Amino acid sequence: MKIKVPGEMSVADMRQCIMEQLNEMTEAFNVRYVRGINLYFTPTDGKGNEVVCKTPLGKEVTQMESEGKYMSAADTYEI
Repeated sequence: MKIKVPGEMSVADMRQCIMEQLNEMTEAFNVRYVRGINLYFTPTDGKGNEVVCKTPLGKEVTQMESEGKYMSAADTYEI
């Protein structure tokens, strides 16, 4: 399933849009699990101009990976 969010907005607003779409998917289609997700963003400067993300050493960052949700001590020790 694809979720599209057009237009430039703040990261906080984009996060809200994504959460709203996930909530709608859960409620409208009874989806309870998903296997994976690919998010593609175009970072901008707030005026529509694209910007390049770089490390402190100046290397361009084109991809970030997640190992999943943060595991709290309660999760780890099944408390």
